[in-house]
Amino acid sequence: MKFVVLPLINMFTAQQPAHTIFTSHKMVMINGRVGYEPSNPRCIRSVEELLGLAVEFYGSSIVESYVSDWLKKDTIIALWRKSMPSVVPHELAKYQSGNYDPQVVDKEIKTIGAVLTPGQVLFHGGSLSSGILQRQLSTTFCPNVAICEALWKGKADAIGQVNIYAITVQASNTCVYVYNQSRGKLSNEKEVLFASGAYLRIDEPKQIGSFADGKPCFMIPATIS
Repeated sequence: MKFVVLPLINMFTAQQPAHTIFTSHKMVMINGRVGYEPSNPRCIRSVEELLGLAVEFYGSSIVESYVSDWLKKDTIIALWRKSMPSVVPHELAKYQSGNYDPQVVDKEIKTIGAVLTPGQVLFHGGSLSSGILQRQLSTTFCPNVAICEALWKGKADAIGQVNIYAITVQASNTCVYVYNQSRGKLSNEKEVLFASGAYLRIDEPKQIGSFADGKPCFMIPATIS
C-alpha cells in the first residue's frame, strides 16, 4: 500500500507578528477613549518554550488561542484535511466518545493510509512507556489539551507530577487520522490519532515549571515510528 505523507507543520521557528503570543494587555487611549492593546510579546522558537508558556499561563486561553490561530492561518493543515475522508469514519467518530472497537478503529486509520513527516511534533499528557504500542495513541497540537488530559481523573495527583510528552515522528511507519481542527464538537482537542503498532521511545524528563498547587510539570521527549 502506498502511503500519503502529510507535510510538516512546524510551529517552532521565528514567527511572523500574527503568530506572536501576547501574554498581557496595557491600557491606552484610543480616539479619546480608554482601550487595551496586546503587550509583552513572546515568540515561540521551541517545543519547550510553548509548553513552558502553557504551564506559566495555565487556566488562560493564551496558548490555546495561539495554536488555534496558527492552524487557521497555516496552509499545510488544509492539505492534511484533504487527505482525510470528507465524513469521519464511523468507528473513528465513536473513538472520541470512548465507546469504540479498537480493531475497527485501526482498520479505518490504515485504510486512509496517511503518515506524518519525520520531525513532526505533537503532545500527549499522561503516562507512557517505551515499546510497541498495543493501542492507538491520541496526540494533540496543543499543550493545553495535553495538560488537561494529564490532570484528568486525578492521574497527575496519583503520581505527584504532570507528565507531558513532546513526541517527534522519527520515521513515517505508522498511519494516523487527523480530526478536524476547526469544526466539530471536539475540534478544540486538535487531535491526531496514531494507529496501534507504533514504536515509542521515551527519553529523560526535564522539569519546565510548576502549577499553582506546587505540582511540577515535566516535559518528556519521545520519538515515534
